Amino acid sequence: MVDGEDFLTLDWRPTELNSENRDPGAWLFLGQEDQLCSSIIKALESKGQVVVRGLSGLSEGDRSTVEDEFAHLQNILSTEKPVAADGWRGIIDCRLISNLANTDLSQEDLWSVCGPSFTALKSLIKHPHSLSYVVVTTGAVQASEYDFVSRPLQAMTWGLIRSALRELPEFPIKVIDAESRGISESADLIVRVALSVGRESQFVIREKSLHIPRLIKTDRDRGDGLQIT
Repeated sequence: MVDGEDFLTLDWRPTELNSENRDPGAWLFLGQEDQLCSSIIKALESKGQVVVRGLSGLSEGDRSTVEDEFAHLQNILSTEKPVAADGWRGIIDCRLISNLANTDLSQEDLWSVCGPSFTALKSLIKHPHSLSYVVVTTGAVQASEYDFVSRPLQAMTWGLIRSALRELPEFPIKVIDAESRGISESADLIVRVALSVGRESQFVIREKSLHIPRLIKTDRDRGDGLQIT
């Protein structure tokens, strides 16, 4: 047996998006009034998309508030017809970045981190059409040996989205981890991912470029691979 052929490690490879669906449509945008959110909205509108602002805050871990959010999202998606748009394209959720950037949450606040994404997923499942769901995080993924997870609470949302990708393969769900520094410069790439056509669902933005995950073979003596038995 060749050394390393039964060891795998996760590697984030640079990628280019070659195809975008620019059909006019409406996006429900969830996030606060900050530089990144404003930049994403401008980038969407520059590509002929209509943006409807929705919830801005997290649920603070209160499950009754989460249910109120669910009812609010359901009401928007089912009763509001976006002006100058053929219909809903999906949801872009930036609440984690907006609310957790300067908030010190404890490990007990799991629901306040994953609850908003869970609520949005429930809304999409109830919707009669297959809408996209794009979640934006920052500091949730270690994309290289020089990178590190600076916001582990946001990494929990990646776990939820990965589970949803397995359980709900019919829904176009994407998750993007942007760089902590110069985050507003990531807006155009985030919008390109939202409009992209293809099977890729997990992305990180590092050094102003997109990366996607791939399993690669690694040497035995490196000690950082996953042994397959």
